[in-house]
Amino acid sequence: MAWNSVKRMLANVALAVSASGVWAADPLKPPAPQPTAPQVMHPEQGHLVGLPAHWHQCADGCAWLYGSAEALWLRRTDSRRENLTFNDVPVFVLNTDAGEFDHEIGARFLVGMFLDRNTSVEALYFGLHDWSKMASVTDPAQTLQPYWGQFGVPGGLDDSAFTDAFAHGFQYDSRLHNVELNLRQWYSPYLSTLVGFRYVYVRDKFAFFSFDDPGVPIGGPGFGLYQVNTKNHLLGLQIGADGSYPVLWDNLVLGIRGKAGLFINSAKQTSRFFNNPTGEGPITDAITDEDGNRLASLVEVGAYVTYWITPNIAVRGGYDLIYVAGLALAPENLDNSPLPLNARSNLKDNGDIIYHGPSIGVEFRW
Repeated sequence: MAWNSVKRMLANVALAVSASGVWAADPLKPPAPQPTAPQVMHPEQGHLVGLPAHWHQCADGCAWLYGSAEALWLRRTDSRRENLTFNDVPVFVLNTDAGEFDHEIGARFLVGMFLDRNTSVEALYFGLHDWSKMASVTDPAQTLQPYWGQFGVPGGLDDSAFTDAFAHGFQYDSRLHNVELNLRQWYSPYLSTLVGFRYVYVRDKFAFFSFDDPGVPIGGPGFGLYQVNTKNHLLGLQIGADGSYPVLWDNLVLGIRGKAGLFINSAKQTSRFFNNPTGEGPITDAITDEDGNRLASLVEVGAYVTYWITPNIAVRGGYDLIYVAGLALAPENLDNSPLPLNARSNLKDNGDIIYHGPSIGVEFRW
């Protein structure tokens, strides 16, 4: 009987201790597991409050990476129209507007890294585009004349391959490269602004050629060539913004973007004149070499669609338009008179170009 009374007393003590919240287990025994705190679910987005709902909303000090690789088809507009050839009517029968540039494929690469949850740094390159077009005109009566007429100056530059010619033509080549380093500020997963440095390289080459007679080979007797090369190096600051809107459970994102900047354009043009009247040896004369610095500007706008196949991989497509003003373009630097005595001494660097076209590629985040 006494032992039963003791057991009842110990049971009452244990119940009282347990009710008081005091853990009286053996100190060598692991503590009992504690209940997990309730996890509150966001009513709209269906994720745990406090955990990142999107790839860039991470804790301070993290370094998420993101980027994209795209094929970029761009087409460029022509320079201002310049007349090249007239006949004995006389009317101009060839100008720089003849022919057109096609869409040329290039590439665009972007890599970004978050410095904190709201700020990232980005490096971007696009380019590798090479545009080219050609046009020509022939006259069996050999009455074609260059736009500058005939020199007719004793001892002047020989342009006999261009006068009373059988054929005139041109080849126009152009190239583009673009490099950027930007600091981007995020206000939400779908809205950001940027500020950064941008370098743009635009190279133009225009070759106006002539065949004095039918069957003349390139570089042979009766072949003439007047070539103008220009190079533009634009370096400056830009600002921009990117806004998007998610649909279809955040998998599909529609967006627009824009950038604008002011640049110093360090431009240069080099002209060469080649004439081989007899085939005994070419007559070559450097016409003008000029360079200069001027203020240039750039505006870029675009729209895009991104679809996230997985949380880390997406496909994307878009369309971009880029306007650049303050350029030295080769056709616009053709001299009114390639004769060295009358050649101009200034660089024409007030040209502009519009580049536009679609893109398609992949995007990643990690």
